[in-house]
Amino acid sequence: MTIITPKFCTKLTGKQNPSAQAANGEQLEGENGLRYLSIQYLRAAAVMSVLVLHSHDLFDAPLMKVPLFSDFGWVGVRLFFIISGFIVADRICRCASLGDYLIRRFLRVFPLYFVVSIFTAFVALSANEFPFVLAKTDSGMPFEPNGLEYFLKSVFIVPQDEWPLFAVGWSLEFEIVFYAIFGFAYFTISAMAARLIILAIAVAGLVNIFPASHFAHPFMLYFFAGCFCSDAFRTFRRPTIWFACMAFLPTTVVWIAHLYGSLNIGGSGFTIASTVSFSSLLILFLELESRLARISWGSWIIMIGDATYSIYLCHWLIFRTARYLAFDLEASPLVMESIRILILACALVLSVFIHRKVESPMNDVVQQWARKVQALISSRRSQAGHPVGVPKGR
Repeated sequence: MTIITPKFCTKLTGKQNPSAQAANGEQLEGENGLRYLSIQYLRAAAVMSVLVLHSHDLFDAPLMKVPLFSDFGWVGVRLFFIISGFIVADRICRCASLGDYLIRRFLRVFPLYFVVSIFTAFVALSANEFPFVLAKTDSGMPFEPNGLEYFLKSVFIVPQDEWPLFAVGWSLEFEIVFYAIFGFAYFTISAMAARLIILAIAVAGLVNIFPASHFAHPFMLYFFAGCFCSDAFRTFRRPTIWFACMAFLPTTVVWIAHLYGSLNIGGSGFTIASTVSFSSLLILFLELESRLARISWGSWIIMIGDATYSIYLCHWLIFRTARYLAFDLEASPLVMESIRILILACALVLSVFIHRKVESPMNDVVQQWARKVQALISSRRSQAGHPVGVPKGR
């Protein structure tokens, strides 16, 4: 196992697996340059929890429920945040500059989201209604878009108080804020400062120092925890694993008991408990990396993990379309449940297809274009005598 340096810069050795693609086209590498199977397993679990939750919005009829997932599947998004923090902390040292980092990060997110958002807007406007979006007020009434500014903010994932046009984009707003703040601090100050700033923002959100916003929100604690997992697992592997073993079960019991009303620990308490729980889970899965490779049916899970981003975006379109078309459908609970499962399976298969045939090829083209632009800029800067920036604290 490659040990992380005191400056939190990982250097992986060995032969890379070029087919090891993350859900958004990104290579995730673990020991000896091989892929992080553990990350893919956790991504698959997280996205399935979201799918199960959203599938119960398809029909109003009584349906069978999956414990925890059916009512609280949104916790999967919290796990996504921790995974994002882990990945960024693990890979940022490979970026040559702040511009290189931002291009890499944003190009992972924008191409598919831009296409899906434009498609959503086109269909919604054509139908003269918005059956494909969640956009609701606190009263549950449909949200009316606020003109061009609202549309542009939604498409370009600009943080806003309202739901974006494409509802699941709300989580990407937090991702973008984390990418920007962490990267800017990393390359202009130091690696340690980047982590401390994210932690400070999380603490400010937890204690309500500032009005709630994307820039002072408890969700940043999940991103910080992901960064900490990357650092601690590589630097202090054994103590980290022992801590994860001891912390996972009690913290998991605490936040689940809170969700079901058996224990009231408040919103901040839930965030802290779930952060420790999911971080411990991530550490334990990283330790099981070699064993996960031996699971015979693991390729199916990895396939879902690879396509997580497409699944997360596309399932919402499919579910909302199905609900719109079958809104007045009346049948027995068993038939309705069978239809729900069928729609869920179709959404999963179609999303994997979109990942392979649309998202991955599109990302390849966009990244090739971006590399050419970066090479051209670097060449002109070199000719002008400007050195390529190197982040401090590396």
